[in-house]
Amino acid sequence: MSTSSPSAPASGLDEQFNASSAELVLRSSDGVDFAAHKLILELASSIFSDMFSLPQPPVTPDSSSLSSRTIISMSEDAASLRMLLRFCYPRTFCSEPELLELEDIKRAAALARKYDVDLMRETAERALVRFADLKADIAYAVAWRLEYPTALRAAARRSLEPFHPSLNAPEFEEISATPFVRLHHYQRLAEASLDDIKKATENTQYAITWIRLGIFASINAAVDGKGPCSCERINVWFDAPYPYGPDLDGTRRRSEYIVRAWWWSCIQHAASRLYGPNKSAFGKALSEAFPDSRSGLRAHLDICPRCDDGTKVEELLGMTKECLREEIEMRLAKIPLDAPFMSLKEEA
Repeated sequence: MSTSSPSAPASGLDEQFNASSAELVLRSSDGVDFAAHKLILELASSIFSDMFSLPQPPVTPDSSSLSSRTIISMSEDAASLRMLLRFCYPRTFCSEPELLELEDIKRAAALARKYDVDLMRETAERALVRFADLKADIAYAVAWRLEYPTALRAAARRSLEPFHPSLNAPEFEEISATPFVRLHHYQRLAEASLDDIKKATENTQYAITWIRLGIFASINAAVDGKGPCSCERINVWFDAPYPYGPDLDGTRRRSEYIVRAWWWSCIQHAASRLYGPNKSAFGKALSEAFPDSRSGLRAHLDICPRCDDGTKVEELLGMTKECLREEIEMRLAKIPLDAPFMSLKEEA
């Protein structure tokens, strides 16, 4: 950018940024003028603040006219300047750009870095996190180049779900092959981190570590006093906090427990869909395995009339699903991405 003495405008003022009280005019590379308030730019951007601390060219006393204001020639085009100012100005004056397209996200990220606008950077990273749901591989490449740790982890996590890979995206050429080698390593570690969950469903001798036995209390209480439960039972090993209930001292005990076969079949179904040729998205796999509608329960699970009387079955399956979901996400969150710009705290 360069500061010049007052001169005639190229094509008039922008429709929104045209306040007569503004002391400055930011002129875009394609000839659009934006009237801007010095104080707002100083507060929003350290770059503008430093620039305005330098001696400025004099202006004429008539500050109400465009020709009397200091004109700053900018290297950005009108769309970029409009976006920059919308982030700098308060929300009572203009709404924040939504950043729905990848080009807008990249534009905002570049402006945020150049002019040191923290709010703009944070918004760009949040938008890239959302974009990862659509194009995980492209979002990963962009996040790596921009050094956005939250977006990088979100994109890597999304890459574990089924998605359509992008072909020949220009963003892939903006980084080296190293980030994708790291992503492949992350994906292998992710599968390994869930291995014992799958083994526990394939062989009851593998202990379950991610659930408390107290989860069965509600359905056991519901059946008590109503006659015998005729559900098929199965023996499963648990490595659970002891005593059951709140973990008082962190002690764990491996023990065999008799569970209802229909409950165990739900866990087996979820585990079978986490990886392999028929793999589903994690959320979809859990929803399919733990149906939350009454018709869904009766159609897929062999539940005796005693257990199926009331809402306790749905409560049990709902709690089990959330326990499994939390365990999966906790394990995946601990897998390092090995990005050089990510601190140990961000990796934890």
